[in-house]
Amino acid sequence: MIDVYFTDWRVEGFATLITLLMGMAEEPTNVVAPVVRKLWNLGFVPKGMLATMAGALMAAAFGESPAAWRQSVGAFDPSRKTLEPLAWACTAWLLADLLDFANGKGTFAEFAEATFGSFTDAYPG
Repeated sequence: MIDVYFTDWRVEGFATLITLLMGMAEEPTNVVAPVVRKLWNLGFVPKGMLATMAGALMAAAFGESPAAWRQSVGAFDPSRKTLEPLAWACTAWLLADLLDFANGKGTFAEFAEATFGSFTDAYPG
């Protein structure tokens, strides 16, 4: 049986990153349009996926889980099995880039070091 609901671990990971990044934005709803517009302009994400990514960003902006929101939408198109994780990755990347631009270069790097540095301290080598 084919799993028709989206449970890809990559999407879960990027959804978590998007949630954390949206928490860094002063006005999270204000970053949705610029990120989606950049996704459209770069052409990395199929146009049919843009609404999905906009919905995921809005869910995160309102404090909801983007991954849970995505699952609530229901079945996904199996032909997009490899494209959907790419869309989530590009969205997280552009969101981090926008926040770096808005909050000062290195903002995301500081966030990552604070978050992941603690993991490397706890589990050296």
